[in-house]
Amino acid sequence: MKRLIILLLIVGCFFAQEVDVSELSKYEKLMIYSTEKKSPAIGFACQLFVPTLGYLYVDNWKRGLKSKGIQFAIYIITEGIIVPVTGLNHSVDEIIGRAIGIGVLGTVWELVDVVKLTNTYNDELYKSIFGEYPKWKVSIIPQYQGATLTMSYSLD
Repeated sequence: MKRLIILLLIVGCFFAQEVDVSELSKYEKLMIYSTEKKSPAIGFACQLFVPTLGYLYVDNWKRGLKSKGIQFAIYIITEGIIVPVTGLNHSVDEIIGRAIGIGVLGTVWELVDVVKLTNTYNDELYKSIFGEYPKWKVSIIPQYQGATLTMSYSLD
C-alpha cells in the first residue's frame, strides 16, 4: 500500500501543469494571488522564533545562512582580532555582552530583511500573475507615539 502511494506521488509530479494565467479572469487571478501570497507577519514570527526560518518561508534560505555566517564572522573578528590588539583583559561578562549585542543587532536586521523580502516576493508574484506591479501600496510608518498607516495608488 505504501509503495502504491509513493508511486502515485512520483507519477503525479510528472503530470503537474502550470496554470496559464493569461486566459483567467481578474477574479480568478486574484484568487490565485491571495492563495499564493505570503504574509510578512508570519515571516516575521518565523524569523523571530527560529533563526533563518523566515528566510525559508520566503524561499530564500541561502540568504538566511549568509546572514548568520556574517554575524558569526563579526563575532570571531571582534573576539579574535580587535580585542587582543587592544591588550585589555576582558571579563566573561563583557564577552557575553558583546555576543548578545551582535546577536540582537543581527536579529533585528534579519527581521527587517525578512519583511522586505516577503513584500518583494508578493510584488513579484503579483507581477507574474497580472503582468504589472500593483498600483496600490500600503505602508506602516513607525512614529514616536505609535504608527501611521498610509495607502497610496499609482495613477500610471
